[in-house]
Amino acid sequence: MLYVGYILSIVGLVGYIWVVVDAFKKSAAQGILTFCVPCYIWYFLFAVSDNPQKMIQVGLLVAGMIGGGIQGYTQPNAFQH
Repeated sequence: MLYVGYILSIVGLVGYIWVVVDAFKKSAAQGILTFCVPCYIWYFLFAVSDNPQKMIQVGLLVAGMIGGGIQGYTQPNAFQH
C-alpha cells in the first residue's frame, strides 16, 4: 500500500509542476504566487487558468494529496517510541 502512496505522490508532483509552468506562462506574478502561496494553486486553477486540460490538472493534484495521505497513514511515526 505504501508504494501506491509513493506513485500517487509522484503523480501529484507532476501535476503541481504542470500547473506552476502554466502559471508562469500566464505571467511571472501568477507563477510566483502559485509556487510560493500554498492555496493559491487552487485559486489559479479555478479562477484564472483558461487551460482546457484544467480538470486533468486538478485530478493529478488530488491524486497527490491522496498519495500523501496514504503515506502518512501507512508509515510508522518516527517520533513514537
